[in-house]
Amino acid sequence: KHRSQCPNEEIKCSYSKIGCKHESLRKDMPEHIKESTEDHLTLSMKHIATSISSTIKMDNFCLKKTNDTYWHSPPFYSHPGGYNMCLSVVANGHDDAEGTHVSVFLFMMRGENDDNLVWPFKGEVTLILLNQLKNNKHYEHKIAYTTDERKDYNSRVTDGEQGGNGYGRPQFISHEELGHRAYTNCQYLKDDSLYFRVSVKVHEACKPWLTPTT
Repeated sequence: KHRSQCPNEEIKCSYSKIGCKHESLRKDMPEHIKESTEDHLTLSMKHIATSISSTIKMDNFCLKKTNDTYWHSPPFYSHPGGYNMCLSVVANGHDDAEGTHVSVFLFMMRGENDDNLVWPFKGEVTLILLNQLKNNKHYEHKIAYTTDERKDYNSRVTDGEQGGNGYGRPQFISHEELGHRAYTNCQYLKDDSLYFRVSVKVHEACKPWLTPTT
């Protein structure tokens, strides 16, 4: 049965998911959309700029697993002008995951943009282990940075180059799941290497009044 939409219903702007806070009656919303084109474009560009992915390769998995090596990737930025981070992988597992799982963590790094960024870091990071046989059936885990409380894993690095603690998943994936599985055409560990994709979505990155315009 068809249900008509009430023109006097209060609704959110269709751009609310990327940051527009405007609410109005349904009948008045077209006027807001028309008048706010530039603001919505700015929000859209900011949303794109703060959702960047990095692909990282870790070689010599078996040796790192045997030696209980804590491997750190080269640093990467969450987005242009954003947070500096690195991926840490423990091939043989950390703490309770030792001997059974691969552990994966994200560390904050000292970065050139730190003065202009909002701290503590808040956002969502998706850690993805890539299937090396086909572009599907990748293995992923999401990490949410939601607290306003400053922790070692989400705060600006002021002592040294890397934060003291990482944030992630000790039991990221079991060793048994890494090998070739013909029935799913899936293989995460191949040629003694793993490929990770790190996708960072930042909730609030910069202090707008400090962002250079020239």
